[in-house]
Amino acid sequence: MTDLGTLILAPMEKIAEPGHQLRKKISEEGLDELGKSMAKIGLENPIKLRRTPSGYEIVSGHRRFLAAKDLGWSEIKAIVEDVDDEETNLRAIHENFHREDMSPIEEGRAVKTLMDRHGYTIKDVAKLCSKSESWVFSRLSVLEMPLELQEAVDVGALSVSAARELGGITEDEARRYYTEYAVKQGATAQLCAYWRGQWEMGRLINAPLGTDGVSAGLLPPPMEVKIPCVWCEREAPIRLIEHLRVCPKCLESLLRTKAILAQERAEGELSEREKL
Repeated sequence: MTDLGTLILAPMEKIAEPGHQLRKKISEEGLDELGKSMAKIGLENPIKLRRTPSGYEIVSGHRRFLAAKDLGWSEIKAIVEDVDDEETNLRAIHENFHREDMSPIEEGRAVKTLMDRHGYTIKDVAKLCSKSESWVFSRLSVLEMPLELQEAVDVGALSVSAARELGGITEDEARRYYTEYAVKQGATAQLCAYWRGQWEMGRLINAPLGTDGVSAGLLPPPMEVKIPCVWCEREAPIRLIEHLRVCPKCLESLLRTKAILAQERAEGELSEREKL
């Protein structure tokens, strides 16, 4: 074809979206920002296309194409290349790996495609992504998690580390219960590890099951945040803690007084024991 390798203005209606789509969602916010930039300064980097019987198919630059579509452009700057399905798929993966809005699940799918379809090793993928090999193993592991955990990670409701802790709960009903609670209320990896420990202990002591099928003594603890009192160090709900406005110098005096009183109290208790 005479237009191979040259810059053209391709009609938008003749361009088909990529046939190899690794991503299920694209950030609307990111597209909006990209569209505003393109509306202001135009398209600096042409998209890459390949010829099809009905026109063109996107090789790279899918987000730029979608932004141009939202702007109502009738044509877009593009370079036509002679690439096959495998090369098109590989370029899409390379491009997506450098997007900041990919979810860990999407990254895991991309890693698996590179390894299964293109013969990449763990080391190859790590080099491509500028990540550690442990990161690659981590992204592969998310694809082995139960479906409810994968979905929670995919939408950003759970971190990979939190989902991994909940994945250690092998009883399906209990794991779904904890996952639903974590997604609704929010939960750190540390809290999920605590719940997992509760569940494991419950199995050891054969705790009775509640009406929902989950061990009655293993329900997630209240999510109310507690902090220690600066004076007595007892923990209390943060909503009940009174916050005093003191400067660093007065705080130092306060803590010094606390230490003196604690010492006097300890000496008094020792004296009482000696009398006995």
